[in-house]
Amino acid sequence: MGRPSLATERRAELLDAVEACITARGVTGTTVAAVAELAGTQPSKVHHYLGSRSEMLTAAVARAVGRVEALVVDAMTSTPPDQRLQAQLDVLFGADLTEPRVNQLIDHLVAASYLDEAIHRAVATMYERFLAILVDSIDATYPTADASRRRSTAVAILALAHASPTIDSLGIDPDTMQHNHEAARALLRHL
Repeated sequence: MGRPSLATERRAELLDAVEACITARGVTGTTVAAVAELAGTQPSKVHHYLGSRSEMLTAAVARAVGRVEALVVDAMTSTPPDQRLQAQLDVLFGADLTEPRVNQLIDHLVAASYLDEAIHRAVATMYERFLAILVDSIDATYPTADASRRRSTAVAILALAHASPTIDSLGIDPDTMQHNHEAARALLRHL
C-alpha cells in the first residue's frame, strides 16, 4: 500500500507562504522565488503544487477572498433573520477584519486590483457579495424605507467597514472600529 498524498497539505502550506509574501511585499513583490524562499523550499516545488506565478496568485487570492467572505457569510447563515443586520455589523466592525494579516492582505489585493484584472474581479465580487448581503439585511429590517436610501446606506456602511481596519492600523483613533460601528448604526437610524 502506498503513502497517502501530501499534495493538499503542501499546497495549503505554500498558499500560506504566498499570503505572507503578499502581506510583506505586496502582489508585485510576490514571485515564485520569493514564495519558495519564505516556505523554505525550491521554486520547482512551488511550480509543482501551485503552477505559474499567475496561477499561484489566482489560487491565493481565491483562498484569501473566500476566507474573508466566510467571516461575513457565516454570521448571516448562523443568525436568525431578525438579528442578521446586527450580526453583520458586528462582523464588519469586529476584530476578525482588523487582524493584521487579513487587513494587510486585503489592502494589498485592493491596491493590486487597479493593475490586475483577475484580482480586480475577485475583490470586486467579494465586495459586491458583502453589499448584496447588507442590502438584503437592511431591506428586511427597514422594509418601509425608501429603496434608494436603503442601498445608499448599505454602500456607506460598506465604505466605513472597508476603511476602518486601515485607519485603525494607522493608529489615528484607538477606537476607530467602535466609532465606525456607532456611525453605521446612526446611518441606519436615519432610515
